[in-house]
Amino acid sequence: MGSKQELSSTTATIWLQRLFVAVFLFLIASPSIQERFKLFTYAPVVENRNKQPRPSGLANIFISSSGYAHAYEAYFNDSYGLRDFLIKLKNQFDYSMFNVSDEVLIGRDGWLFYRKLYQHTMRAQEIESVKLPTLMTRLLRLNQFLASKGITLIMVPCPAKTTLYPEHVPTQYPAYPKDTAFQRYRAALAQHPELLTVDVQNILDQLKPRMRVFHKTDFHWTDPAGAVVWKSLYTLMVSAARLPMPPLDRVKIKKVHNLAGGEINSLAVFYPPLESSIELDAPLTRPTGTMQLTKDPNQWTYIASDTKGIPLLPPTVLIGDSFSDAFLRAGFAAAFTTLHKVPNRDFAKTLLSIPEGTRFIVVEHIESFLLSLLLEQTWSPILLSELDRYSTGQHIETKTVPEVL
Repeated sequence: MGSKQELSSTTATIWLQRLFVAVFLFLIASPSIQERFKLFTYAPVVENRNKQPRPSGLANIFISSSGYAHAYEAYFNDSYGLRDFLIKLKNQFDYSMFNVSDEVLIGRDGWLFYRKLYQHTMRAQEIESVKLPTLMTRLLRLNQFLASKGITLIMVPCPAKTTLYPEHVPTQYPAYPKDTAFQRYRAALAQHPELLTVDVQNILDQLKPRMRVFHKTDFHWTDPAGAVVWKSLYTLMVSAARLPMPPLDRVKIKKVHNLAGGEINSLAVFYPPLESSIELDAPLTRPTGTMQLTKDPNQWTYIASDTKGIPLLPPTVLIGDSFSDAFLRAGFAAAFTTLHKVPNRDFAKTLLSIPEGTRFIVVEHIESFLLSLLLEQTWSPILLSELDRYSTGQHIETKTVPEVL
């Protein structure tokens, strides 16, 4: 009797061992099986980068100096079967069980915040007291440098979502300081009225009780909020150009549901928290020209073809980021004879190659870009040498920014 029980126990152990080996082998082989046969499909992880391509020339693997092995490893890490499935599975577990994410801060009431942007803001906080006086000196010299060429500089610093909605920032992270580097930067700009500035935060603070000014699941402002900022910027530019102020349509709003913002892409889960938000019901003005596009979606040129009897602003360069895309959707381009849009990562390069006939340069940037402005790499040695030729003693006519709500 005992021998039969021992035999049965041994048989069960053997089958458990075989099952363990089979499961182990299946798990090892499953990425290759999925990559080869595509047994099931799922939405891929959206990443703001290009994945590594498969290297060519297999024979190079035998040449140590070719770098083929490292290139193939980078390709494999980006492309093996079930990669995105496993990433989403891990992220879904972290989000559902612990309310955390590697890339996104999970705030109150479903609000999401990019972790890196929060870190940039805190980093700017650490160096601002030393770097801000230098930054202001450079901006004032830039203003004079451009004025000597007949160009008006306009600064459009945009606060981050953490600044407008600090009440939704998660409590388990360091408290967001009230007197941030960005606030001191705003104060420094306000002390120099010769440097034209649109106080975006003041506009959004007034709008906040009346409408959603930022998305819950995207780090951008809502298009209606961007359109209101655009009206203030446009009014300022018309005044500076001494043109008659044309009538502007009111900002019309409509609700949208099941919106998935960019921060949801970074959350990278199977079941994302969608939101209800607002968008423009119609643009304030409609462009009647042509768009000359480039491979970079953040760089293009608009040329007007029909003024419709409305006086247009002279050629302008907009150095901006994706926040200024809301200006475009509101019809911003329709206000200009020519409008060049370039990304603010090309800040110095653009200022050293301004198109002939430019009358305005608008520098729009999100709060996190303040860190870049404070650091040396944004200001090339060639640009700094040009700015050093101009002192801060020159006087430029003072103007104020009208509020348009």
